[in-house]
Amino acid sequence: HRCLGVVFNQAGRYEEAVDSFKRALQIRSGDAETLSEMAFAYSQLGRAQEARESAEAAVRLNPRLTYAYNNLGVAYYQLGQTNNAVTAFQNALRINPNVAEVYNNLAHAYAGAGRTGEAIDYYRQAIQLKPDYSLALTNLGLTYLGLSRYREAIESFKEASQTRPDLADIYYDLGYAYAKSG
Repeated sequence: HRCLGVVFNQAGRYEEAVDSFKRALQIRSGDAETLSEMAFAYSQLGRAQEARESAEAAVRLNPRLTYAYNNLGVAYYQLGQTNNAVTAFQNALRINPNVAEVYNNLAHAYAGAGRTGEAIDYYRQAIQLKPDYSLALTNLGLTYLGLSRYREAIESFKEASQTRPDLADIYYDLGYAYAKSG
């Protein structure tokens, strides 16, 4: 059931993923990885409180599980608890400093808190680890855009469009940056 839940998560079928993870936990209660995956599905469904509870349980069971801390950070961020989110992301990076997604999420939390300098640094770290990471490139561009650093925003959006030419939002952001740059 856990493997089926992971497949549902990857397919964006989060309700079915949660159902599969619940069944897996009935068979093997206390599985940290299943709880962490379920936290991810809950976050994608906007059910942040349930995501937090699942991720906290996963962390209690396995305090070395990077993605459990990442999912906990996402849940905290969705709940408006930015400081707790930052701490959770930092804990994930202490366990494994080579996960681009965690750097992106940490940067996003810093950007949301108005700490744009730190956000830019962490977006860059995410991109250094994963140069074709379109989400981090786009988020970096949006951060530059918010700072009226249009040339840098344009460069970030151009790179993002090369990695994901199918995403229309990137082209909208690129066009907006060009318009603002004069």
